[in-house]
Amino acid sequence: MRLAVNIKVHSDLTLEEEMMVMKAKRIMEARLNSQGFKQFCTDYKFTYTTHTGRLWWKKYTTHHQVGFKYPNGLSGAGVYQAIMNGAETLTPIVDGVANIELVIDRRNKRSVLGYTYPNTAKQWVYSWLLRTTPERLAGNLAHEWCHKLGFKHKHRYNSTRKHSVPYAVGDYIAGIQR
Repeated sequence: MRLAVNIKVHSDLTLEEEMMVMKAKRIMEARLNSQGFKQFCTDYKFTYTTHTGRLWWKKYTTHHQVGFKYPNGLSGAGVYQAIMNGAETLTPIVDGVANIELVIDRRNKRSVLGYTYPNTAKQWVYSWLLRTTPERLAGNLAHEWCHKLGFKHKHRYNSTRKHSVPYAVGDYIAGIQR
């Protein structure tokens, strides 16, 4: 099954911004449908370290985890299948389409790339992101779309957040190696 990416833009775009969105769509579609992405999901694992104690009494423990962090109880293969099904939580129809309702936020915020809410199909990106690279935009679109599939991550930074489905998939689509 191939996943199609459908982007409906709810904002006025300049010609350059429109071209950026189209390039990001093609990148996202190509990378999600690649054999490498399937392998990435099914083989995903990571290592992290925790510690107890303070100062010189600290004891470090290394943990190895197979699969993503916060995968909604799914294996890596299950995460891959959920993505390829394209069934967003608000419209849970298995149609093989990533339905992205894009809104451009023109405020000058630099702390995040974009955002979404669980009660809407829309996802927002800050306009400055449209002046970076299509890969970075594609990664953010994939990250926010993973939230539409029901995958979550911690809001505050921690050492394992980057291994949640939205961050890991978004980084893969953007071409970021962790």
